Amino acid sequence: MIRWPEEDRDALRRLIEALRKVSIAVAHSQEASPEPFGRMPAQGPDHPTDLEKARALYHQRRDRDAAFGRFTAVFSEPAWDILLDLFIAHEEGVARSTVDLIARHTAPANGRRWLLVLTESGLAHRWTAPESGVEMVGITPTAVELMLRYLEGV
Repeated sequence: MIRWPEEDRDALRRLIEALRKVSIAVAHSQEASPEPFGRMPAQGPDHPTDLEKARALYHQRRDRDAAFGRFTAVFSEPAWDILLDLFIAHEEGVARSTVDLIARHTAPANGRRWLLVLTESGLAHRWTAPESGVEMVGITPTAVELMLRYLEGV
């Protein structure tokens, strides 16, 4: 059995509570609006696409990490970073290997734990690439829908 550090358990509790709130909000909004994502904003120079918003959020987080150097761990949200990266990859039509994804965000053991949380929560899924045998990871349709709802308000 894996023993998770206390700070990871606290972060997991916060993630689970946030997911519960999001699922309640999704259920309520589907009752209120026949459109799956409500009214979509116009796109253009003054209205960035969802992919542009996600990239901006991702780069802001990396810039913050660089600025805070050794204090970066204080602001660590591996599950969010991984999910945001998976959303960007999905929107770009790019596949991510599990090893590459984890290496981009956190220490391997910590990354595997958070990827397991995302997978068991139904927000990410893993598969083996038939041609290479490499384990890949992607975002689920449910997580895409939730990210789109979130990015609509950003």
